[in-house]
Amino acid sequence: MEYNENKENVDLRVASDEAEGEKAEITSGLSNRYPAKGSKLVDMITKYSGGLVKNEKQASYIVLAFVALIIAITIALWI
Repeated sequence: MEYNENKENVDLRVASDEAEGEKAEITSGLSNRYPAKGSKLVDMITKYSGGLVKNEKQASYIVLAFVALIIAITIALWI
């Protein structure tokens, strides 16, 4: 049992059809309110590539390759 604002007992067992409908409505409302955002770096690479990078996946690979290059240079200079 749960309590509502008026300190009354509230039964959380609701008819499954009503509960599923409400859950779907709440979920869709949240997804519209808070859209998933990509990385700003990936967006910047896509925007300023001059058309070479066509989508987010390609930009992510470029970021990964750049990080790998920096790590390789760091290890080479350290040794």
